[in-house]
Amino acid sequence: MESSLPSYYVDGYALFRILHGHPRFKEYATSVAMLTSKHDLQRMHALLLKREGRGVADQYFDAFLPHAIPIDDAIYKQANGLGSKRLPATDLLGWLTARTRNIPYLTADRRFRGKEGVILR
Repeated sequence: MESSLPSYYVDGYALFRILHGHPRFKEYATSVAMLTSKHDLQRMHALLLKREGRGVADQYFDAFLPHAIPIDDAIYKQANGLGSKRLPATDLLGWLTARTRNIPYLTADRRFRGKEGVILR
């Protein structure tokens, strides 16, 4: 069933912040259809593992897994020309995926300031 909510690509750190009820992300917890990738789920899992333990990290990984979208092979190729220390590969793949789907990219990463389609919180 299609969601009537607007779709956003949410990076792993933003997912972590949403789960912890951070005020800057609170509005996105229920007002958007969250899409992400397995790369970003791994990042969220690592953050939760440190803070909450394996049980909680595994629970949220499994809960968000149905929202993980595949990353096109062409995006991996496109990212090779854009990667740098400023934009880590996982984040770059997520941002490019959001751009190809014409949806906003939600992040807290200040390195994305000024990039097209980015909602920086």
